[in-house]
Amino acid sequence: MINQVGQSEDGGVDIRGVMLNKEIGLYAASIVASSKLDKDIKAVDPTNIQFDKGTGDFMIHIPGPIEDLFYG
Repeated sequence: MINQVGQSEDGGVDIRGVMLNKEIGLYAASIVASSKLDKDIKAVDPTNIQFDKGTGDFMIHIPGPIEDLFYG
């Protein structure tokens, strides 16, 4: 369950959440356009994912800059 998404200092994305099933973890994460779900805009591997097995909490950092991702 993702409970917070925000722009990071480098223009990327920081995502925080908790795994609903603590028997599994996260291996990868990606950002896709809703019009092209089969093509990653940007993807990351476990080096950009912090995961606490005890609590199920995770934090994913997708480095930026990523143009036109957030609008103000």
